[in-house]
Amino acid sequence: MSSHLKLMGGEVSFNRFMLKFTAEGHDFTVFPDGRAIIKGTDDIDKARVLYAKYIGIRMASRAA
Repeated sequence: MSSHLKLMGGEVSFNRFMLKFTAEGHDFTVFPDGRAIIKGTDDIDKARVLYAKYIGIRMASRAA
């Protein structure tokens, strides 16, 4: 996932506990089980769209 996010032009850091990156002015923290914290919005629908755009497809393919 980190290489995919780097190709999208973002700063990415990770360890075995979490992956962090910034995209579209939002700070993402993603955990191995797929949970995420998205900072920079209070709008749940916006957070869901951002999750789907940057994480959703990758997590779904990882689970398969």
